[in-house]
Amino acid sequence: MNMYQTIKAYRALSKSDRRFISSQQIKGEYTAAQWLNQLSRLARYDSELDKLRFTLEIISWLSVLFLFLGVFFIVFIVPVFPIMTIIGLGMVVLFVTILITSLIFNLSLKTKDIDNRLREPVLPLLTLLSEDSKQNSRVRVKLDLTGSLDNQKMLSKVKVQKTLPKIVESHYRDPWFEAYMQLCDDSQLRFEITTYVRKRDITKRNQRGNKTKHVTKYKVRHAITCSLRYKNEQYQLRGPLPDNVRQKEGSKRNALNSKSIVELKISDPMDLVNLEDKLTSRPDLEDILAAVNLLFQQLKPKAA
Repeated sequence: MNMYQTIKAYRALSKSDRRFISSQQIKGEYTAAQWLNQLSRLARYDSELDKLRFTLEIISWLSVLFLFLGVFFIVFIVPVFPIMTIIGLGMVVLFVTILITSLIFNLSLKTKDIDNRLREPVLPLLTLLSEDSKQNSRVRVKLDLTGSLDNQKMLSKVKVQKTLPKIVESHYRDPWFEAYMQLCDDSQLRFEITTYVRKRDITKRNQRGNKTKHVTKYKVRHAITCSLRYKNEQYQLRGPLPDNVRQKEGSKRNALNSKSIVELKISDPMDLVNLEDKLTSRPDLEDILAAVNLLFQQLKPKAA
């Protein structure tokens, strides 16, 4: 059933959707309805693909289990009942074939997968903000889901300490989501989400000094930058601004700018495999909405 739904969802994709799956990048200016239509198709496909891959993982683990049972059968049962040899060998061949097939299929599907940040928080965020966007106005979106540890996003790589414990520190900057829209009151909202990763590769000896140990540690920060340009004739400040909000005055429009930081630390060296799944889905939708709402809370309509 998962296979059928995945194929059906993939066939519903347009050529531009499939190009996005290949590159994991998209940018352009379309109406909010057009963006939601395209991203919803991609989200449905990604959801079905994740279900299929999960099913294949279960099949792989079950194949391993039954493969061990087949080996146990050959080692302990066949010597007592030689007539069962064909059954034992058949079990081993069958489940080895299933295991290899499911692993190859799962790996091939991985190249067609979409980062889960599309479903959370990108699509829900655009859905909510589109309700306040000006009708038929174009929304500018730039989305890059290639991953925060892409070599092209590396800012620097420095040997912090050359003697044991040796420390090599790498810094990454990943501006993965940016959007600009005109709101129904003619205000202009722009926000950007950037992930900063500090990666430390540490080489040290154990307490006895006879073994070398390699540890990788991560420090991840997500910066949410928001800007709201509003008409001076419509709004005025409600009161003093918070420390993380700045105002830039203009002749017709003033702008409120803010920057919020969400920080998370990872020290498990095995988390390299799951770094994107665990971290880049953050900040949560609530964190982004809080950063956007912070700007609106600073304004009040001017008295008539």
